[in-house]
Amino acid sequence: MIYSKPCMHGLRAVIYIASRNVESPVRGEDIAREEDLPQPFLSKILKILSSRNILQSVRGPGGGFRLARPPEEITLLDIVEAIDGLTQFEECALGWKTCQDDKPCPLHVSWKGMRQGLREYLSRTPVSELVQMEKNNPKSLKH
Repeated sequence: MIYSKPCMHGLRAVIYIASRNVESPVRGEDIAREEDLPQPFLSKILKILSSRNILQSVRGPGGGFRLARPPEEITLLDIVEAIDGLTQFEECALGWKTCQDDKPCPLHVSWKGMRQGLREYLSRTPVSELVQMEKNNPKSLKH
């Protein structure tokens, strides 16, 4: 698993909201039901995403969540950073405190390249791209 469960749930929720392509907010309960996610847990994740300007929370009747920015402007890295942070792109794969280029752990060289590649992919991939992939092939992104 590359990301935490909260991060995976957050990614799915944002993609779900973006795929609706409407201005009206989407209720957290609807996201939880449609994506088969635990609703109380998802509520916490949606609040985090709102606090990080990825989602906008709308209160009151007809309230819910919508994207705070166009899906072309929200990258997967934005979501990962909001929920998991970016330490997984900096820490040693084995958890060594002194792992560096001049004092590498056994996984340092291979992990360094993989994490750089993953970070680059996440930073250049907007949510809109995953929404388009889902529309072109609905079975490819469903659980």
